[in-house]
Formats: sequence, structure tokens, C-alpha cells
Amino acid sequence: MESIEAAEKVCRQWQKLILTSSSVWKSLIFQLCTLKPQFKEILSTKVFTEIKKDPAKLKSFYYHMGKIENNVMNNSFSVRTLNCLDLGASEETEEQNNRSYRGVYDMIHSENRLVASVNDTIQVWDLDTYKRIQQLDSSALDVDGGKTSCYTLQGDVLLCGTENGFIKMFDMKTGKIQSRARRNSNYVSDVAVNGNILVSLDWYGEVTEWNIEKPGHLVQIVSTDRFGGLMLNGANQRNTERLLAFGGDHLVTTNLKRLNWYRKGELLGSYPEEGEVLSISIQGDLLAVGCKNENPDSPMVSIFNLAQEWEPSIVNLKTNDGSWHDSVISVNLSLNYLIFGTVVGELHMVDISQLKFPSQGATSVVELGKENEFGVKHVGTIRTHEYGVFVWAVKADSYRIFSGDETGKIIVHDYMKYQVPN
Repeated sequence: MESIEAAEKVCRQWQKLILTSSSVWKSLIFQLCTLKPQFKEILSTKVFTEIKKDPAKLKSFYYHMGKIENNVMNNSFSVRTLNCLDLGASEETEEQNNRSYRGVYDMIHSENRLVASVNDTIQVWDLDTYKRIQQLDSSALDVDGGKTSCYTLQGDVLLCGTENGFIKMFDMKTGKIQSRARRNSNYVSDVAVNGNILVSLDWYGEVTEWNIEKPGHLVQIVSTDRFGGLMLNGANQRNTERLLAFGGDHLVTTNLKRLNWYRKGELLGSYPEEGEVLSISIQGDLLAVGCKNENPDSPMVSIFNLAQEWEPSIVNLKTNDGSWHDSVISVNLSLNYLIFGTVVGELHMVDISQLKFPSQGATSVVELGKENEFGVKHVGTIRTHEYGVFVWAVKADSYRIFSGDETGKIIVHDYMKYQVPN
């Protein structure tokens, strides 16, 4: 910005051009997005498209975009709270009185929308206006039997797994069911989508692939050589919460204290964790795992390097400030940051843009807040949630963090801090 201010002083013609030309500022914004590709998604937001012809507003917008990274490192953000329970979500059921199911239990960030599971509803929030634009409750989700147990999203199609084995497709705009199918009657623990492939995981650990390329149609992919042969101790237990992460060539499932890693459908390994796995996230070749911490030596989060052929190297993150018992129940990986939420209402942000791993198959420990050789930097701890609440879900885009908790609140942390001038 210093060079732009200097250019304004060259002559009146330059000053007039800079102050009155929207093209100048749009060009500068596009250049910034070229240098920082993670900012490109900002160009599709309503707040940008509505000021494209206003040079004064574009100038302010450019200033604020340029400050995002500094604001992140300085833990400087504005806060907005979305109260999901004020907008018609049902009262807690007897099952939801258990903290494991209360409030905002899960979230998906997609196309500047936030899709949140809140008690027995699924709510869609427009992140341009921060207003709820759709809500599906159990009367719509469970209309033909089978209580919804998990969900994911592809465009405007909501894909749900059920307790009786069905996979259902809903039109997110209308709330109408489009299709349903099932392989068996097992409880579907988790679902995930990658391109035109949907994968589902049942509580016995069995993975099923579905082709969803054709709108309104679920087609099971029949293959005898994929996701087979996994029979480990405890692998066929019921009533254990299993998680699924799917991205690129990698697919990871969980079973209590164990991770099962597949690449292109081939089981590469099954790896024990020190505590029960509560959350996982994949970004490229990185896998982040949050666990239930059971002793002071347990890591808060483990980061796996899945780019290696068979044995991944691992960086474990931990603290020495007495918070080892703060089990990590939500994780989110992006290109530059790892963000995770705990059972005491805290969020931690870690800069992993310079992350380096030990040799293949080796495990190293990084103490957050201390210098280390692995390029890990603890940016800070965010305490915007009430102390002691479970932060069940965390997602992020290029300038915001969204975190949902058991009280039914989603807190938006905005690091651009741009307000449209009147």
C-alpha cells in the first residue's frame, strides 16, 4: 500500500486514476489472488461482486485483503455468532441430552454455504448474508424410515446415511428426496464424497462405493478387490463411532484407537493411536487426527504424511501447560493451517505452511509454543466459546474460521474484518 500511496503523489493525473478507476483496484486484487491462490474464493463472494464498480470500496477491500495474513498471525479477528437454536431447531431428544449429540454436531463448508447438523435438523447458512436459507428436520430426512446418522454434500445434493443402512439423496433447495439405496441393513456411521464417488462406512468397518454422477441416481460400485480383507481385533464391533475421511487417492477410516489407511482402494496399513480417535481431516497428502487424551504424554493432534509409500511419518503436537486432558474433538486442515477444537471450548490455530516430517516411518513430537525443527508454529489459542463447552465442528475458508458447539452456536471468526462502507 505504501507504493500505491507514493504513486498518488506523482501527479494529478495519476492521483485521479487511482482514486476514480475501479479497473486499477480490481487489477490489484486479482494480482494479490495470483500471489495468494487461497484468496481466489473471495472473488466469488457477494461482498466483492457488489462493489466491483466502486473504486473507493474496492480500495478499502484491497487494504483489508492485504491484512488477512498479519491478522491471522496476530490473532486479530471480528466475531459474529449464529444461534442455530433460535431458528426453529427442535428441542433436544432424550438421546441428545447426552453431550455426544447436542447442539452443532457437524458442519460442511461448500460454495460459501455452511451446512450444519443441529440436534435433529440440517441447516444451511448463506455466508454472504449470514442467514439461514434452508432447514430440513426429521420429518423430511426420515420420512420413509431410517433415522439419519450422517451426511455430506455435493453441490445442491445432500447425501445422508441412515441407521438402517440406506443412503439417501435430497435436493437441498427443495428438501425433496431424489433417490435411496442400500447394500445391507447395517448402521451407516459416516459418508464422504470425492468428485462423483460417494463412500459410506458402516459400524462393522465395511466401506462401500457409490457412483453419484447421474443426478438423482445412486449406483453401487461392485468391486471385489477394493476395501477388503480387514479383519483386526475389534474391527467387527458394533456401537463404536467410526469416522471417514476421503480425499484424492486417500481414504482413512477409524475404529476406536485405530486408523485404517487405504490408497486407491488398497489397504496400506492399520495404525494404533494412544487414545480413542475423535476427529480426522484430510488435505492433499496430509491427515490430521484428534484423540481423546488419557495421560500427559498423549499428543493433542497427530499429523500423518500420506505421501510416503507404506509407512507414514508422523508429527505429534502436544502442550506442557496442563491442557493435555483437553481432548480434541474437531480438526480442520487447509493448505497453510491446522485448526482444532477441544472439549473445554478452545480453538487452537497452528501454522503448518513450513511443515517438515521426520524420516519415513519415524514419529516426532512438537511441543506447541516452542521452537522446533519441523516448521510448526502455534499461532494462538482462541477462546470465543463458553469455557467448558464441546467445540464439535470447525471449518475454515481463506479468511474465516467457523466453529460450532454443543450450545447450538456457530461462531464466525473473520480475519479480513471488512465492513461495506455506507
